Amino acid sequence: MSKRIGENSDDEYKARKLRGKQEQARRTPYNFKMRNGGAKYEKKIQSRMLQKGASREVMVKITGSANRPRGVKNEINYIAREGEITLRDNNGVEYHIADREQQKEAYESLIDDEDKKQYTHDRSPNLVHNMVFSSPK
Repeated sequence: MSKRIGENSDDEYKARKLRGKQEQARRTPYNFKMRNGGAKYEKKIQSRMLQKGASREVMVKITGSANRPRGVKNEINYIAREGEITLRDNNGVEYHIADREQQKEAYESLIDDEDKKQYTHDRSPNLVHNMVFSSPK
């Protein structure tokens, strides 16, 4: 029985499918651990983290944002912890949010004129982003 050009036999199909599965299995986290230390993988990672000059990994997660001036004010209050912490701008001027007069000054100086623009289209740009940084000890 002769094969026509362009026809795939069941054997060729099975071989290609098996190669694909092997490629996927090779990329799993379990196989990565086995290639890089096996049962002692966790100990090797811990020792590398404690070495002097070892790279420090930091996870950054964006948890929210605001696109209105009111949202910027809320973020200023959040950062200042409702007046418990003093804020300092780029020029080194300190603001105590607990004091009403300084609160207004802080809002005026920390909110740019660009932030106060009213956008007519549906999607206005995000003015503030909430980010959480998680770093190792």
